[in-house]
Amino acid sequence: MHPSRAPSQSALALDRTSPAPVLLRGRTLVMAQAVWMGVVTLALIIFAVAIVQQFSVPVSIRGWPAEALQAALSQLGLSVGFYTVYRFMMEFVIALGFVVLGLWLFWRRSSEWMVLVVSLSLVTFGANWFSDDLPAMLPNWALPVALLEFITWNCFGLFFVLFPDGRFVPHWTRELWIGGLVLLGLPQLFVPLPPWLDLVSFVAVFGGAAALQVYRYRRVSGPVQRQQA
Repeated sequence: MHPSRAPSQSALALDRTSPAPVLLRGRTLVMAQAVWMGVVTLALIIFAVAIVQQFSVPVSIRGWPAEALQAALSQLGLSVGFYTVYRFMMEFVIALGFVVLGLWLFWRRSSEWMVLVVSLSLVTFGANWFSDDLPAMLPNWALPVALLEFITWNCFGLFFVLFPDGRFVPHWTRELWIGGLVLLGLPQLFVPLPPWLDLVSFVAVFGGAAALQVYRYRRVSGPVQRQQA
């Protein structure tokens, strides 16, 4: 073996101290992929409907009356139609980027638990980009949009709890995440929280997840995982 290509003792030590990613197999893998596909199908349908509805409402900027906006665009030599398409395309490219990246990750490594969580987070986040105004335009879509938003933010919360190896560390973080899901997540599907309480719960959940990452970095993670973090 060429000496330059031989693995160093430090590299071997890093490999031994870094747990392998969690791989799904058999029925567990099939069920996880089926759930992923079902959620992604819902997300992409909402994404498509929301995009179509974007062109059925007049363009606006928060705090600007329609007449003032049209006058400002006229002074710049721009039409309302051009501005509508331009703003839509800017946001569409960003949203589509999240969706495509999530789909690519699933296509490449769908047997890894952590990759499934990350890819689902990306797809639902991108698909949720245009859905804020959809319930007001199509009231029948209020529950599917609320469900998509619920899945999106809980996937991100799960990502922060599991990163980087897909394991609940410490072990009680599993119960903590499920408790937050039940107490803070599910009620919002039916009775939205007041804005101030919604903000408090958001800060508490993601602040706690960030604190868990600090704990894992300092007490649990090996050298390779610290580089990933």
